[in-house]
Amino acid sequence: MLLDSKNIPEIQRLIDSECADDIERIRGADVTLTVVLFLALSHHSLLDAGNADLARKVTQMDLPGVGGAVECLGCNGEQESAEPFGSPSFDLYRISSKNDLLSHEWTLFCDRFRRSAARGRRSEMFRGVGGVLGEMGDNVCWHAFEAADKPCSALAGFYVSDRTASFCVADSGQGFLRSLQRSPTWAELKTENAALRTAYKLRHDTRILLVGVDEDARLESFWSEHRTAEACEALAALQLDGITVPNFSHFTDVPRFQNLRNRKRILLSAERLSDAGVSVSFHINANTEGDWDFTLGFLKEHSEATVVTMEFQTGARANGNVGQEVFDELVRLQDRLGWPLHPLLIGAARYYTQAQREFQSFSVIDSQPFMRTLARQILICDTIGKPRWRRFPTRRGDPLDDLFETNILRYPTKLNSDLDEERELPDVSPDQLELGLVVSTPYLTAQPWA
Repeated sequence: MLLDSKNIPEIQRLIDSECADDIERIRGADVTLTVVLFLALSHHSLLDAGNADLARKVTQMDLPGVGGAVECLGCNGEQESAEPFGSPSFDLYRISSKNDLLSHEWTLFCDRFRRSAARGRRSEMFRGVGGVLGEMGDNVCWHAFEAADKPCSALAGFYVSDRTASFCVADSGQGFLRSLQRSPTWAELKTENAALRTAYKLRHDTRILLVGVDEDARLESFWSEHRTAEACEALAALQLDGITVPNFSHFTDVPRFQNLRNRKRILLSAERLSDAGVSVSFHINANTEGDWDFTLGFLKEHSEATVVTMEFQTGARANGNVGQEVFDELVRLQDRLGWPLHPLLIGAARYYTQAQREFQSFSVIDSQPFMRTLARQILICDTIGKPRWRRFPTRRGDPLDDLFETNILRYPTKLNSDLDEERELPDVSPDQLELGLVVSTPYLTAQPWA
């Protein structure tokens, strides 16, 4: 049995359980580095709270690496490695004050990680990754500590195997909002939403939509943790414009029960997010006519749910023919429903012109402008007036803000470029959520159209 980060809520439940036999279920299991650091910090917090019995449960699990991490976190004084210039597969370092990061031992620790990960290979990448570990340690002092004289428990670690190298820094600090409030510049921040906008440098009126499309393994982490970690309530505190419900997959090569279970999880996620005060967009997954009939019945029963989500970038829908069939079914669903839908079409730029004809309002969620910007490409108009992507080299360290905004502003022109004739877009119903494709940031200057 392997326990990783998605198992942490269950591990916490077993620690808190009054039944002593529950903990036996995971005794001696294999664990990831994240779980090791989590358990060591949990043990330390339990001792500080005077709960020695629960702390003892942590050490009695007999999980690899946990005993050493607990011992490392509990030691006082300067840390000295038995092999300071070695290249161990597993190593830990306690961060209990700023002096721990100013110590030459911290430099040696980061260098051991670089050496262990490189395994004799020469590459700037390994030096860069070692630098990332160092920066993560710095973040503990800058953001997790309430003040220089009010530190928190923190532990850095790395583990290197034949094929992978993992590193992690974990702390039990003050949280992101309180960290920002320490600065006079951001002392007036009152909400998690304000902290989010400050961290990502978003304007106060920028609309934020959280998209729940991801790989199934990551969605499983959300499902396993969202209640115990109070994820729905935490998302509500961010005061986002909306969230698309996690798209638990509907497979074509599994027993029908699996897809019905995933449909139920989509509905339960929508219900729990909504109950927490989050505006949600129902994610449509349908493989059969019966699935579409169920979706029709659900939307008729919940007439307030006019914003729906459909994803076209993974699985069978990434195929042009299958994707077109699904898009046609979405149009037919609206016709059968009898009132307008506002679909959020994820990875569906190829259906932009069709969506203009079929839907009164819609939004295409597409990462092309962002990814092309990272690849240093700019959208230009060629000699016959057709938009094309062209290389746009930049100097090392130059910001990409202007290039990104330029690509965003021009992208609708590319999406419209294959229209036979210009058409006036229909009016948008005031009762529907409008998520426009172009959101200009006026303090940036777009590149001139070439």
